Amino acid sequence: MAAEAATIRVIIKVVEILGNLTAKAGSGINHLEENISWIERKMRTLQSYLKDADYKRSTRHEAANLIIDIRDLAHDVEDILDTYLPEIESASGIARLAKANSFGSEIEKIKRRVDDIENSREKCGVTADAKAGAVIDADLQDRRKLFLRAPHELKIVGREGILRKLEEEILSEESRIILKSIVGAAGVGKTTVGKRVYERTKNRFEVSAIVYVSQEPNLGELLLDIANQVGLSKDKVEEDLNILPSHSEKGSRIMVTSRYHHVGRYTGGEGSLVPLGILGEKQRKELFFDSILQPSEEPLPLVLREIGEKILKRCGGLPLAIVVMAGLLKARERTVRAWNEILDSVKQGKKNDCSKILALSYQDLPTELKPLFLYFGMFPEDCEIFVNGLIDAWVAEKLIKADGSRKPQSIAEASIDELISRNLIHVSRRRSDGRARSLRIHDLLRKLCIELAEDNNFFVRSSLCFGRGHHELLKFLKRNASGLRFLQILIIEIGSGQENNLPSEIANLSGLTHLTLKGRFTSGIPSGLSSLENLLTLKVISLSSRVHITGRILQMKQLKHLLLWKVSFDTASLAVNPKYPKGVEVVLPNLETLDFHEVDGYYITPYSFNESNLRKLRTREVCRQPLKFLSDATPSLQKLEDIKLGRYFEDEMGGSVSRLNLSPYQYLVRLHLEWFPSGCQITFPPNLVQVVLKRADDKICVLVESLKTLSKLEIIKIKDSYGGNDLDFSGDHSFRQLQVLVLRDVHFDKLIVDEKGMPKLYKMIYRAPPSICSRLSQRDSRR
Repeated sequence: MAAEAATIRVIIKVVEILGNLTAKAGSGINHLEENISWIERKMRTLQSYLKDADYKRSTRHEAANLIIDIRDLAHDVEDILDTYLPEIESASGIARLAKANSFGSEIEKIKRRVDDIENSREKCGVTADAKAGAVIDADLQDRRKLFLRAPHELKIVGREGILRKLEEEILSEESRIILKSIVGAAGVGKTTVGKRVYERTKNRFEVSAIVYVSQEPNLGELLLDIANQVGLSKDKVEEDLNILPSHSEKGSRIMVTSRYHHVGRYTGGEGSLVPLGILGEKQRKELFFDSILQPSEEPLPLVLREIGEKILKRCGGLPLAIVVMAGLLKARERTVRAWNEILDSVKQGKKNDCSKILALSYQDLPTELKPLFLYFGMFPEDCEIFVNGLIDAWVAEKLIKADGSRKPQSIAEASIDELISRNLIHVSRRRSDGRARSLRIHDLLRKLCIELAEDNNFFVRSSLCFGRGHHELLKFLKRNASGLRFLQILIIEIGSGQENNLPSEIANLSGLTHLTLKGRFTSGIPSGLSSLENLLTLKVISLSSRVHITGRILQMKQLKHLLLWKVSFDTASLAVNPKYPKGVEVVLPNLETLDFHEVDGYYITPYSFNESNLRKLRTREVCRQPLKFLSDATPSLQKLEDIKLGRYFEDEMGGSVSRLNLSPYQYLVRLHLEWFPSGCQITFPPNLVQVVLKRADDKICVLVESLKTLSKLEIIKIKDSYGGNDLDFSGDHSFRQLQVLVLRDVHFDKLIVDEKGMPKLYKMIYRAPPSICSRLSQRDSRR
């Protein structure tokens, strides 16, 4: 319910406002804090009515009207806060008092509306939910930790015969082209079957690719995606859009799988339909109960199984409805009362009503998860949704806030795990440690998100554009930017095949707190962005040559997160430092994240960052100043938690760095280093959890030896290194906490392990370097 999302957003905002007022030792204005505290209390009270109102709205129209009234009130309160509080803060003297009085007058109007809502609530018999707004309990947190260690994959039931037949036909040598079209109703499992066939057969082909095609596909982007998966350069593909079919020589084997029904291989023959129907009764029960229970769990008591079978009958044989309902029950208590509540709910709808089941699963979500799930409706159909970007958007929308003991990132990842466990979203790609890297959502569930959000005006402060319709959006912003002061999040991601000019009027979006621009921006980035005083997150990613951006971006003192890829700073309007005549000084005291990739024209000094704020530092070009400060243990950088340095190390004079001492960095848990000069001595931080070493070459063995005794190290990734010699992971007290070891394109003579080293290792990934793969291939061909 989007009314809950609106009330939660206001509560989070008010808590933050009150915290800021307390930090500033009060506002100095009578009744301001009192009014804001009243807003928090009342919004929490109104939120507590929503669960019962939602339950009763199907039988009483007064309850439905109550939900709408609460939603509209929450939106209006947020508008009042966004309008008046910045004006109060910026004003002084009599003007400040006048603004505060105006704010108080608006709150008096809100109070009268709240009284009306309370009267309506009493008349329709809606009661408060004592658990509204409660945080997820500790037991659920423990389950999530287990979930991360054992990635959940949906089971395919009743399709084994189809899978085997598709495999046999695709792997057949008798024809040159095979195209199989998997057809069936929405939610019957077409994508799941197609993806599983791909996973089972891809290693039998010289090259393979899987793409997800929407109803209105961008063929250029699809081709680039395929090219990337099969190892073709983007430049080569852009030269010749017909390159893919001619990539392999005559007789070579290629496999491509697409999202919409099709599984095929370019080796001959005519295409044919592969129909998927609903599951039989036995298959339904298998999928349903296997989706509820973990492999290690005891069978359900007979009484719960009987209730479950009654619920299952309402799902029909549609796999999507079955697994979503199973996810709902898995999250519920294993009690007769809890399961009977679900049975009573599904009885109210039609049998085999998939939309009813999906809506019920949404209604059963904890309050704090509902707006997070609705946000998936913001993304295009069949879009691969990357977790890091999703979490950034959630935080910018104030849908997630640190709770004191956990950071927003941890809360968001736990919420994603819960949505996955309920089968409302699924994992597209995982990280090596089992965490989700990217996500997808089924079309029917995405449609539900959109319908609920549009009914309740949920998408009012964000605008996300992923290619389709971007010309219209840019024109709209050019005409109306100055009137969109309540727009807080703007994300524009345009494919690399299209060039675009950003309107300078974007700088008039004064309410923006988060701005992402990704694409080919031929006219550069509007210089006026540096005047956006509320902007906290700025991401600019150029998909072509370096794009110009004003150097004043590096002097926006309020910025917390700055990510720039393939950017060149314009210094024309700035004073030049004689010591660094070609660079702009970074002066970002509140910055928490700095991520630069192929960025020209900046330099860092000991005064660039505030003492306690910078947490993530990532630079992928020459790392001159950062290395000097890191090695000198600059106090302003000692709270770093995540460092990525590449591609090679130089000091300020262009010579090789002789040492990199990270031992003073007690908070540093993630470290990624690339391209090690032979004479560089590295001392690792004591609390390191994850380390990535790339192009270490002859230093591999020394680095592995120095990592052995780190007491908290869980993940090691070594990539693109050709040093030879022995990699020794053996010995007592060696890698006591190591759980994941990844060796990709690493050449070594011998890997040494024993029973004492790496006692907690549960996952190892090894990929031989191309030279070794080539020799193995030649040997096999001679056989």
